[in-house]
Amino acid sequence: MKIYTKIEIQASDEQVWNLLTDFASFPHWNLFIRQISGSLSEGAQLTVHFQPPGRDIVTFRPTVITVEPNRKLREPNIENQGRTH
Repeated sequence: MKIYTKIEIQASDEQVWNLLTDFASFPHWNLFIRQISGSLSEGAQLTVHFQPPGRDIVTFRPTVITVEPNRKLREPNIENQGRTH
């Protein structure tokens, strides 16, 4: 399964970083993410509970590859290809 979204937003790098790293808030603005837990540090494993509409919850555990505050957060996607935010 692939999901691709592109959106341009008018916000500072810090505002975007704060939103993407506030795991508790994800379910409030992301319709697919039910929960994210784990430490946001390179080499750490996250636990992500993902549920597309009308489907069962899928849990995956990506390992954080890169953390550059206010710049880059990278973890492998479901297909083990790097994904950058």
